[in-house]
Amino acid sequence: MPNLAVIDIGTNTINLLVAESLGAEFKTLFFERIAAKLGKGGMASGRLTEEAMQRGLDALRVHKVHCKNFQVQDLRITATSAVRSAQNGMDFVAKVKQEFDWEIEVIDGQREAELIWKGVKLTGLLDTGSGLIMDIGGGSTEFILADAKGVNWMKSYDLGVTRLAERFMAHDPFSKEEERNMKRALEEDLKELWKAMESFPCERLIGASGSFNSLSAILAGGILNEQHSICEEIDIQAYSELSARIRSLPFEEREAILGLVPDRVDTIPYSVLLIDTVLDQLDIKEMTRSSYALKEGLMGEMIIR
Repeated sequence: MPNLAVIDIGTNTINLLVAESLGAEFKTLFFERIAAKLGKGGMASGRLTEEAMQRGLDALRVHKVHCKNFQVQDLRITATSAVRSAQNGMDFVAKVKQEFDWEIEVIDGQREAELIWKGVKLTGLLDTGSGLIMDIGGGSTEFILADAKGVNWMKSYDLGVTRLAERFMAHDPFSKEEERNMKRALEEDLKELWKAMESFPCERLIGASGSFNSLSAILAGGILNEQHSICEEIDIQAYSELSARIRSLPFEEREAILGLVPDRVDTIPYSVLLIDTVLDQLDIKEMTRSSYALKEGLMGEMIIR
């Protein structure tokens, strides 16, 4: 069966997933994430920097080698918040076309949320009932209220951790006053989510990939194997204690946390601040992690078309 690949160009990472098509399913052959930091330094100005675009091209050159080695026959590439919101985002798309002859699909927030739902659905987590899916990115954060049958409500917010860091410019670690002010701002930003939860109530938060993978790895003492742990429960009390620890530590001490990948050391406090805001506002009784998100959702589309 042919090998397929998805490249997900995000604000912080550019990820490659290579899989073998097995009828209506796929088997992961290779996965690599490169912290290209495409949105770094450009969230506030609304422009990708030349240095960031160069890091993006460098990452794609690495992924191209892997695609060749795995004899990929069908490749889909998506770009999300950093590219779609940048005034010069299409300049980066043109650079990729010129060098690689690759077409990039710049997707909007609704399409991003749809693919995240499709990815989470593949884990089976939604087979037992509805959940609030939360995918924290660098440029945006998606919320999806859904079950295995369909989506009841979804919205993409410009609340990614890189964007929040450039917006609030808080101390590291946060002061208590900064933390209170940021949470109040986030509560206001997420008013539509609180209203949607009244219409479609659920008690389960499903964290999709990214920051949630890191949090699970930290709670597991740094031994999480993402390829073999597609989904798992996160103990809310243990998470709350970890969140308090992360928010209290300066950058240098967070660097020593087992399971925290280096490119998330600077932004993980904003991730837990977002999660804490959701847990404080909603009656969440269960939290689970899904390693599957956008790229797996797109891969699932590719094998059934």
